[in-house]
Amino acid sequence: MLIENKSYIVWRMVLFSDGHGFILSKNVRSHDFYITLQFVQENGRPRCYRGGYHGNPQEAHQDFRQRVKDYQQKHGVRITRIYGMNIKHPHPY
Repeated sequence: MLIENKSYIVWRMVLFSDGHGFILSKNVRSHDFYITLQFVQENGRPRCYRGGYHGNPQEAHQDFRQRVKDYQQKHGVRITRIYGMNIKHPHPY
């Protein structure tokens, strides 16, 4: 899976067994702009929706972890892939 967007650095991406997932990223043009996105995989590429916008990385990480946890519990799916950079992070996703 590849995301082509020169405005964002993708830190983490979690993909579930149902083809849905979440992305945690940072806008490279602004040091205080972070986004969490929900996506569905279509033809091997993510179609993003439900963006959450944040002013600091801790808020973005918290939102990402919570959204992953909530989705997993609500839909009974398992994580099939985790993509991303090694960032200082206390959780596996």
